[in-house]
Amino acid sequence: MKTYYYGLSFILLHLAMPVVAQPGAQDFARLKQLAGTWQAENSEEYECWHLTGGNTLSGMGYRLDGKDTVINERLELRLSGDSIAYIATVIRQNEGKPVIFGYKGQNEQGFIFENMEHDFPQTIVYRFDNDDRIGIILTGEGDKGKKTVRFNMHRKKE
Repeated sequence: MKTYYYGLSFILLHLAMPVVAQPGAQDFARLKQLAGTWQAENSEEYECWHLTGGNTLSGMGYRLDGKDTVINERLELRLSGDSIAYIATVIRQNEGKPVIFGYKGQNEQGFIFENMEHDFPQTIVYRFDNDDRIGIILTGEGDKGKKTVRFNMHRKKE
């Protein structure tokens, strides 16, 4: 009888613990909402994402300069097993090498990616406000200490 109570207590304890989203296919499926073109509020800055395979979203960050499109960065979200990587290759930075941010999970702020070895940003958060609005928050160490850059973006109608 004692074993039964210990087993039941163990099960009830684990049922009462808060559930934390685990990285993997389920979260990646939700990130597929990024597919499309997003424009930063009050700006000519854009992100454009395309599903390029079942496990990859490819994108780019760019700005419009008159009639010219100036690409700032190439982006990729890649699911591999149970891990998701956010890969950014910024034009004319880091010797053209990609910077990989590991997926840390999802909370009320959004989908969190981190690379604490990188200078800035060290953390990238994508927050879905609704189907047509997202927030992107970049944080890390800047020249004058901790720095945060926020982008509020809306989906462009195709």
